Amino acid sequence: IKLKEEFPCLKSQQEPELHCFINDVAPRMEENRKIPAMLIAPGGGYCNVSNREGEPIAFKYLTEGFSCFVLKYSVRPEHYPQQLSEIAASMLYIRKHAEEWGLDSKKIAVNGYSAGGHLAATVTAPASDVPYEPVDELDQLSFRPDFSALIYPAYLCDPETMTLYPEFKIDANTPPTFLIQAENDGIPVECSLTWFRDMKRAGAPAELHCYATGGHGYGILRTGEPIADWPCLAADWFRRQANIK
Repeated sequence: IKLKEEFPCLKSQQEPELHCFINDVAPRMEENRKIPAMLIAPGGGYCNVSNREGEPIAFKYLTEGFSCFVLKYSVRPEHYPQQLSEIAASMLYIRKHAEEWGLDSKKIAVNGYSAGGHLAATVTAPASDVPYEPVDELDQLSFRPDFSALIYPAYLCDPETMTLYPEFKIDANTPPTFLIQAENDGIPVECSLTWFRDMKRAGAPAELHCYATGGHGYGILRTGEPIADWPCLAADWFRRQANIK
């Protein structure tokens, strides 16, 4: 899906795309069954969009019973918050087509990696309303996910003060969030720790797994580190959130 064709309000000079992987097997297993969806935001430091954190993640969660959507968002020289507009538009587009694609519109997740984790966080706990001028009834839908996974997320906080950046606002209504990070990640582990702490203070559900080693940017690769088992933990958590037996 070329997002600028669907959302002319997007101002990027690039061509952000939403790659759709519709799970048409799971619905046939049970008549009238609607399935959960997952919007995936790969990392890349906003300089590129990592391939190993896109389609490989989608293929994994297709087997877990999700329909998956990979956002190929704008990168430099485009700057944030342009990407916020694109991920918000993607969430709205998925919700608009939920009935057509056999999705449960109340079970739409966002799953972000590194810079994509920052991007996922901006729709999970936004400090402001939709980041562009509403133009039609589609913009009346919610761009917030029903649950979120932030995998080695970047750019969430000031690590010295452990204070979230101003684009975020966590409260009791923040969707349940799953976090993974290693202490020796080049991105300060305080990103995940601060998010988890603020979720707990707000009374919002959160689950954090912090490992001593593992580095950054591993995706679902089998690196030999204990953290490489994180996809099993995340899959179990996603199944519980989506009530997949």
